[in-house]
Amino acid sequence: MRSVFSVLLCALTVSFGLGALAKPAVGTCSAELCDGNSLDVVSRSLGPSPTVQRKDLSNAERLAQGLPIKPPTRRTDIVPRKHLLASPVPKVNYHGIMRLVEISTGDIMGYVANTELSVGILSFTPVISEALQISFDINVGATSGTNLAFTMLNGPPSGPPLGLVQGRDNTNTDLAVGSYHYLYFAGVSPPVTQPDAYPANIPNGYTSATGTVRAAESSVWSVDLVSGAITGEWTNSNLAQPPISFWSQGVALYAGSDSNAFFSRYPSRIRPFRLEFVSTV
Repeated sequence: MRSVFSVLLCALTVSFGLGALAKPAVGTCSAELCDGNSLDVVSRSLGPSPTVQRKDLSNAERLAQGLPIKPPTRRTDIVPRKHLLASPVPKVNYHGIMRLVEISTGDIMGYVANTELSVGILSFTPVISEALQISFDINVGATSGTNLAFTMLNGPPSGPPLGLVQGRDNTNTDLAVGSYHYLYFAGVSPPVTQPDAYPANIPNGYTSATGTVRAAESSVWSVDLVSGAITGEWTNSNLAQPPISFWSQGVALYAGSDSNAFFSRYPSRIRPFRLEFVSTV
């Protein structure tokens, strides 16, 4: 009798153990960012930027943010004509939004959103009315521009420049083919960084939200007004500029030099995309 009971007990134990092994893990996440990084989760919309009076805003930028234009001022520091420098090349200001096009299909994924995830980085949205509005200046007559700083007109207060920020798990500030290192899209505190300069530990959305210091650059964008193509640039610590591509994981946006290496480290679905500028004026 005892033998029969022992056999039954052993069978139940094995059955329970196999059931436990077959049961899938709950809450497993293999993405770089897990909490709130889904189209099913509504990101924290920050709406229009606070109407802070800024002396460095142009009248066009002030109008775009709903601010009154600056009153005219009388010049009292008149310089003799012989000391005047040559005038800078006139600029044209462009306003628009950033569209994501999936590389593998050519389908429109959505738009860079005027929202911030809980860790202070930008996401994308399929809803055009929730798109981030940007502005930038290009020389009169030019059809493209490089080393541009994008001003976020309705984005998070960690800007207004839209920059690229060193990823959480990066061991240094450098990108390279074969490296999983990555960058976030995030607001970067003004003034803008100089073109082709080293990454700098300046205030940015990710650092402000998490308390983790990460380097950033903001004069990193190039735009072709004919094709609409937007490309990015990152300067490594040795001043080398590696190739840059874009991808998403969940709704979070990333840039880097090797999306395959990123996926190997964070094996959750990624969607490589290209960025396009869509004028709203």
